Amino acid sequence: MSLYISTKGIKGENQLDFMSMALGQWALVIGMSEITEKNCEEFFERLCILAVSDGPQIHRGDGTSYYISLQDVQDHIGLGTNVDNETRRQFDARMQKSLYRDVVRKAGKIAAENQELLREGGSGSD
Repeated sequence: MSLYISTKGIKGENQLDFMSMALGQWALVIGMSEITEKNCEEFFERLCILAVSDGPQIHRGDGTSYYISLQDVQDHIGLGTNVDNETRRQFDARMQKSLYRDVVRKAGKIAAENQELLREGGSGSD
């Protein structure tokens, strides 16, 4: 299924601009189908949770990066998508599993590097 992003509900200029596209794509990742007055803070909170592990949400062609702000989200109240909604509990559980996998993967990599250093006569990493 293709991602559908609608800007019809956004007050003022409701063109499908760069930020609307970015927020629509992130809606898919965070499991929220729309931005409303009621859920805009939770939308932003979910973006922040992902930013902690993944870094900035937008990478520009000139090499600069950008974190989406609460104001960016509030400016797009009314944006809608065809994304399936995920409860906060489901989102948190998915993030916990993802974090666990990342930690295990990183620990495995560090252990392998330490083994290599020990074979070479080094002292290991901190």
